[in-house]
Amino acid sequence: MRILACDDDPAIRKLLAIAVGRIGGHTTYVTDDPADLIDALATPADVVFLDLNVGAVSGLDIGRRIRQAGHSVPIVFLTGSPESLIGRLGSFAPAGVVGKPFDVRTLVPDAMASIGLAGGGQGDPYGGPPIG
Repeated sequence: MRILACDDDPAIRKLLAIAVGRIGGHTTYVTDDPADLIDALATPADVVFLDLNVGAVSGLDIGRRIRQAGHSVPIVFLTGSPESLIGRLGSFAPAGVVGKPFDVRTLVPDAMASIGLAGGGQGDPYGGPPIG
């Protein structure tokens, strides 16, 4: 499984690495350069986790650039304020939106299940409810 993550916060990138490692996935990290993220998509990915605010760049704009470049990879937005997306998406349809802070134990499996990819849906192995 190939997962791309674009977030300007090193702590979030580390948490994503832990979350992906829990399910045996492979992750490529890209910080805040939309061109780097689009270049990384030259090798197909299963999902992109994309911060809604990547430094000075809007994650929503990065998502639109990914679509304009012809990539149909599912995009899951990460944001500290999910309510801020209301009215901003327009015709852009992300695969999902995850609020920060997120549970590192359930983030990737539940996100993968929500977009219909194998390996998802395990939820919290410690018995908690799945995110979503």
